[in-house]
Amino acid sequence: MAGRALRLKTVRGTGLAVLAFGSASWTGCAAPAAGNPARDAELAETSRIAQVARLELQTQAARLADLEGQVRDLSEMLAWMAERDRAQDSALNALRGPGHAAARPQPSPPPAGPATTRLSPDEATAYRAALDLYFARQYAAAIAAFSDLKTRFPRGAYDDNAEYWIGESHYGLGDYAAAQASFERVLTQHPGSSKSDDAQLKLGYCHLKQGNARRAGEEFRKLVSLYPSSEYVERARAELARLGAP
Repeated sequence: MAGRALRLKTVRGTGLAVLAFGSASWTGCAAPAAGNPARDAELAETSRIAQVARLELQTQAARLADLEGQVRDLSEMLAWMAERDRAQDSALNALRGPGHAAARPQPSPPPAGPATTRLSPDEATAYRAALDLYFARQYAAAIAAFSDLKTRFPRGAYDDNAEYWIGESHYGLGDYAAAQASFERVLTQHPGSSKSDDAQLKLGYCHLKQGNARRAGEEFRKLVSLYPSSEYVERARAELARLGAP
């Protein structure tokens, strides 16, 4: 009896030891040891600095985009002033008749289509009014005005310019696919137009806005190769460099 009691006591002691060991092991799995507070604080600070840096980059990118927009607006305003002067001169010449010279030299006379004999004063006036709408940022009204101009004066002296500014108006509205289509029509339907290099440049920007960097690079390269004397060559090269394209 004494030996049996001893064996039972030993078994009970062993069982309790096993239970205690299992409990300790399970507790260790459920509650891992606490991390290094110093390392956790360092990681949190690194994450905070990275977040601040990301926000700063986003802010600087927004400022850069705003500055680029201002430069574009100023460039277009200068173009508008030149277009307006040209329209006024053309209207005066049309009123004077074919025997009179221009009041001042015209820097870039608008290309006339095969069916055009001379510029109509009404066409010049309508073109200037449509330009005014565009630079007042009334893009939808400008699209309607330029479209009406093209309808009233088919193959007129400002047909290519009107198509170009329709594209710019769509671009201003954020409809980059429609803008792309207009710029492509300038190039395909009006070869040799004074707006060809403008349209080529804006095609690149349309593709950028639509998230197609590869096509944008192709259009910028076309500008450099097809219009080497264009004022936009440096801008195209800068965009190619920014895209990392050769």
